[in-house]
Amino acid sequence: VSGAIPVTSGAYALNGAAACVMTLATPTTPAQDGTRLVIAATTAHAHTVTTAATKIMGTKAIATFAAVGDILVLEALNGLWQVLTIGGPTPVALT
Repeated sequence: VSGAIPVTSGAYALNGAAACVMTLATPTTPAQDGTRLVIAATTAHAHTVTTAATKIMGTKAIATFAAVGDILVLEALNGLWQVLTIGGPTPVALT
């Protein structure tokens, strides 16, 4: 499964029968500041969410989910995705 996660507040499940390869656009500022996304793995595959270079906290671009229940909460601020929460049995890896 591959596709784009919409830049709108809400929850998104990574639930493919194989690894999901998703993209996440850069939020526009100030229009999308405050947009909050909850992304969670509901299947145990190496799901990835990729942004443009350095758009997660200004230094990261890829989030990798490895286990059911891995979760990442992001909020848009000043054209970046800020990490509010990383959790799960195998916490999401940011690179």
